Amino acid sequence: LVHVGCRPAMVRAEDVVASAERSLSEPSSHGHGGGGEQRLPDGATVEGEAFWRALPEDVRVLLAPGLTSMYCLTQKPAKPQTKRPLYAAPGGPTFRRWMYAWCRALAVEATGLDAPLFAACSAGVFRHDTRTMLFLLPRMVLDALACGGDGDGDGAANERLQNVGAEIMAVLHDAAGEAWGEGDIHQLTQRQGSHGEQAELAAQAVFTLLDQLTAWKEETSAAVAALKEKSANERVARTLENAGALLESV
Repeated sequence: LVHVGCRPAMVRAEDVVASAERSLSEPSSHGHGGGGEQRLPDGATVEGEAFWRALPEDVRVLLAPGLTSMYCLTQKPAKPQTKRPLYAAPGGPTFRRWMYAWCRALAVEATGLDAPLFAACSAGVFRHDTRTMLFLLPRMVLDALACGGDGDGDGAANERLQNVGAEIMAVLHDAAGEAWGEGDIHQLTQRQGSHGEQAELAAQAVFTLLDQLTAWKEETSAAVAALKEKSANERVARTLENAGALLESV
């Protein structure tokens, strides 16, 4: 929450009390937060307010204690499995376990500006809240699609891109009742009941992700074209290119 500007690094006790009193006396005021819900502490940025309003209500309820908490996570997230796709893990994990494994892997591998946010959620929130995982999933995938610039080795960047594509295709093939590929080293094993609730939920999550990526690509392409600065931001241009390739492949 500090990283995205929802609160300052240090919150004074008197600020917490004052914020609570204002929330009671001005339940529908504008500015920090929205409506009669939890208000952001003094020191929150405009970007932080926008991020907070964009969160689903139940996610805001979950994260509200962190607006004034002074605790911090000291344990680093565990490294993800190297074998991909994670959806094809032996035994077939449940939808929640698969989503947790994938989001944790994306968070640990993230290199963009939001990487600290992803890492913090991976260390605690993801384990207990699926809605937060689904909310951040497209942002973490975009982080993977943006890789390949300065500081990212070509091998690691290509591997991240391939992992995202492999995960999506594994879910789509499983939902269709097909193996991942007869000659592929990531061939899906036959799993009893795999084409039931798990496959349906995973397919829904992937289709929603693809819709979100398509919307982002169209909106960003239009914005870049309007500004006539296609080379102004290499990371955005790289993400657009990789997102287009991914969408075409599926």
